[in-house]
Amino acid sequence: MGMYQGGDSVVDIEEGKNAKVKYSIGITTGAQSAAILSTATPDYIIHHLRDLIEIIDFVNNTL
Repeated sequence: MGMYQGGDSVVDIEEGKNAKVKYSIGITTGAQSAAILSTATPDYIIHHLRDLIEIIDFVNNTL
């Protein structure tokens, strides 16, 4: 199982990368759009919290 860092800002994604988490996830429910979040190169960008389930299931089944 990997460590995840999720957040709705570029700063959140960068914090995860600095902490060496395995997967960083941007979510567009905050003030920043997918285009802005993508500048931090997260592993995933999602639009709804429920989308986390699919990512976690996918990652757990590919390890």
